[in-house]
Amino acid sequence: LELGLQRLAAGDPGSSRRHLEWTIASCHLTTSNQVRMLRLLGERAHAARAWHEAAAHFRNAIDLDPADGTLHNRLGLVWLEARELDRAAAAFGDAVTHGCHLAHTNLGICHQRRGDADQALRAFARAVELLPLDPIARQNHDAMQAFCRNSGLAPNPG
Repeated sequence: LELGLQRLAAGDPGSSRRHLEWTIASCHLTTSNQVRMLRLLGERAHAARAWHEAAAHFRNAIDLDPADGTLHNRLGLVWLEARELDRAAAAFGDAVTHGCHLAHTNLGICHQRRGDADQALRAFARAVELLPLDPIARQNHDAMQAFCRNSGLAPNPG
């Protein structure tokens, strides 16, 4: 497994794939190793902008570890970048349910892109509440508040 993942990290996807396929067929991988492998494959596909491939890897990892909020968040990021806002929002919602606080700010971005200032501000406010030292959460919240002020919207932050 390690060799296959190292080959993947070194930019040799063909060799990596062959080695990982052999590893899967010949060895018993623990659930945590399977999740780790799928996460890395998902991250690699995401970086290559192969949205559906990345989503498939993250969904397979989620099937093995459905309570890992970071996996749901990663899936949401794939769909957000692919401009699949409904899928992204659903994944971020699952991430929030499974304790990934960062997903609140990503959910806020989804709502903002959908044009729902109230929901975006609520999500950003929750992110700031849960991650008070996170500068990105604070910046998103403050930018959304300024947008609402400047555009004459009277958001109801909940």
